[in-house]
Amino acid sequence: MNTQKLINILEGKGFTVREAEGGSELVIACPLCFSENQKLYINAVTGQWLCFMCGEKGHLRNLLIKVCEKTVTEAFELERELLGGTRMRKRPLVPRPAPASEVQLPKEFIPLRVAADYHGGNIAQQYLTGRGMDVMLADKMGVGYCLTGLYAWRVIIPVVTQGVLRTFVARSWIQDEKKKVLMPKGSQAERALFGYDEVLRERPLYPDLILVEGCFDAFAMWNHEYRETVAPLRADLTDLQRALVKRLRPERVILLRDSDPSGWDAVIKESQELAANMLSVRIAVLPEGLDPGSAASAQISSAVDNSIPIGLECGREVTIERIENELCRLRQGKAPTFPPPDR
Repeated sequence: MNTQKLINILEGKGFTVREAEGGSELVIACPLCFSENQKLYINAVTGQWLCFMCGEKGHLRNLLIKVCEKTVTEAFELERELLGGTRMRKRPLVPRPAPASEVQLPKEFIPLRVAADYHGGNIAQQYLTGRGMDVMLADKMGVGYCLTGLYAWRVIIPVVTQGVLRTFVARSWIQDEKKKVLMPKGSQAERALFGYDEVLRERPLYPDLILVEGCFDAFAMWNHEYRETVAPLRADLTDLQRALVKRLRPERVILLRDSDPSGWDAVIKESQELAANMLSVRIAVLPEGLDPGSAASAQISSAVDNSIPIGLECGREVTIERIENELCRLRQGKAPTFPPPDR
């Protein structure tokens, strides 16, 4: 196998590579189990690999797809090249296009800052303002809109992670629109966190990390001066999103979701998943019927400062009881049960 080329590929993705067993194996930290320890071993002859932390394993092409973010077609071709074309058993490829490595904004996209020059642009600004979004901040984040095409009469919110446009959220401002939110074909939302690059740039200022559900929740939190907020665009995180969270090295992760009892199971499951990765996790509880976009600053501050600590020893029943007790105290105007985390 062309070991040096594989090392170059891995180092290009930010991995530190060391050789083991006299150069017969390459070793890196496994991004799939979020460990900083170098426990993923790659055979320098066959390319087969195994992580001794999480048990993930596979052929070289699987490594190129899962770890190096190659498309299926790229991975097969690169595997053949790395192995010298002699160790690959030929097999038919499914005749379908490879997923896009980078999403493109719609050709009809209009940046928010030129809204005044276009019919309908002011409507986009009014919609964003009505959702509690600071228009100048939205413009800084690259937000725009479309008046024609597939995403006509929608605000377009780009989601950039690790310097790459992974997806975008197209939110309709038409009241009776049946499909309120659209995402592009080839969306890589599973490997994206809205606001990730901003938090990464300002990491020394924000030791904690707050996870909300969607873009508008994140904008609302930023308006409340919680710039350490990111959004996975879904109720739970994917493995790749958890890896991104782990790479930020937060002192604490705070999950802040809508105060909806039907969604508590998903929040609890996510908190347990994060706690299992040796992260300090807390759940923030808002008064019933509120979400980050509708809550007042004092309510957000109280929820974050008095969030409920979650550990591996906390099962579902215990956590639900803690959340319900906290909601009861909020209804009665009593002081929170849990003190703010040590700073």
